[in-house]
Amino acid sequence: MDKEERTKYMKEAFPDDREKLDQVEKCVAALPLVNVEVTAGTNADGGGLEDVVCLNDLLDVKIKVKFDHLAKGQESGYVHSRDYPFLKRDDWFLFVTDRTMTGVAMAERIDFEDDKYEKQFYEKV
Repeated sequence: MDKEERTKYMKEAFPDDREKLDQVEKCVAALPLVNVEVTAGTNADGGGLEDVVCLNDLLDVKIKVKFDHLAKGQESGYVHSRDYPFLKRDDWFLFVTDRTMTGVAMAERIDFEDDKYEKQFYEKV
């Protein structure tokens, strides 16, 4: 939700409580909002990705992950939980599975360069 929409719903739920709205906005500002973009296809003729995939094609997969709230040079924060009563940096992982989520094709720890992560890999279909 954008700020206007959140404000509208918060005013309906808590009409006289401006402090709750301020708390929600602080929480949203601290959330790690992540944008993930995935493209996949075959590059059979070398002229770009094709949507049609056939048996024995080489699948070209590109994954881009970007933090939306981080400024250049800024890093994501620390974990805050009663289970971590000490400072601990957050870790992010990428899992690629099939549609039924019964098998893992790839699992990898994401190492962000500034505010983004890019990965390209090829898979035989």
